[in-house]
Amino acid sequence: MTIFVADWQMTSDLTDEVAHRVADKWEMAWRLSWLLVQARVIVSAGELGIAAEHAIYVLLKRMRA
Repeated sequence: MTIFVADWQMTSDLTDEVAHRVADKWEMAWRLSWLLVQARVIVSAGELGIAAEHAIYVLLKRMRA
């Protein structure tokens, strides 16, 4: 896995996830795309009545099929 780092952005050669520096915050603040996805998984799993870990396992298994 390679992570490409620039002054305002980080990306990976394996995933679509990205981090952008937040200009109006503390100088080291970053907005991380994967945290939004992770929060969505936790909320959705709770609505379904299953553990977030189980939801992630099922999703990964389906993606690899």
